[in-house]
Amino acid sequence: IYMDTPKPAFDDHSAALPEFLSPSRLADYKQCPKLFFYKTVCKVTTPPSEATIKGNLAHYAYEHTFSPPQGEEPLNERVFHHTTNYLHNFVVNLADLLIGS
Repeated sequence: IYMDTPKPAFDDHSAALPEFLSPSRLADYKQCPKLFFYKTVCKVTTPPSEATIKGNLAHYAYEHTFSPPQGEEPLNERVFHHTTNYLHNFVVNLADLLIGS
């Protein structure tokens, strides 16, 4: 009986490597090289952490609050700081409600 030799998932690992590495990916490698391999090369995902959910909510809210519509002036500094504080508290409270902390 003739059996084919199984091919590796990646014939050329360099083709699967990213063009650049973020500080997060470098931290993954420093923590555990296998973690880096599975997350970066194999693209295995994990459920988001509580901190990731809060951070994503904050980034989304800030981006949509402080990006003026095309052709409009950005918020002035006083309004910006007041709105930032209010929005930060709102996002933290919303995330706590959604996560159940």
